[in-house]
Amino acid sequence: MIENALEIKGYMSVAELQWLAERAAESKVIVEIGSYYGRSARALADNTRGKVYCIDPWPGPVLNEYGNIAISSGNFVFEQFKKNLGDHIQTGKVIFHRGTVEDFPFEIEPDFVFIDGNHLEKPFRTDLEFANKLVKKGVISGHDYENTDWPAVKKVVDETYPEIERKEFIWSVRL
Repeated sequence: MIENALEIKGYMSVAELQWLAERAAESKVIVEIGSYYGRSARALADNTRGKVYCIDPWPGPVLNEYGNIAISSGNFVFEQFKKNLGDHIQTGKVIFHRGTVEDFPFEIEPDFVFIDGNHLEKPFRTDLEFANKLVKKGVISGHDYENTDWPAVKKVVDETYPEIERKEFIWSVRL
């Protein structure tokens, strides 16, 4: 079921959302790194019997590696995320952390981690290392593999895993 997710602004295709929904149905503890407006989080939450932990700083102005403003609408986006996932937040199915993986406060062992946060090399590498420490058995995946705007994602994934599965811009490995 991805109908609710399709109503939310975001960059995921129908096929990618369906893939997330299918993985969510197999998972009990999910971590999403980078939630934006909540499009992918909605697909995850609507399809799991478990919980979804969303990690995102939902920042105000942030400078990219070139010194240009990359994100400038953090509070507005955060409020929209809470509105878009409000029913699941209220029931405790979605738990959000307004921060990064480096200050994530929960002791959990997820069986599915989806990474779609900061796509620059160093922060992406940090997110991937976090996922690899948490997932003992399950799926680690992410978005924007082979997206020419974010070459570091493909570079780091290829350095980390000898083989991956693909669904459009989503990459995944099963541990």
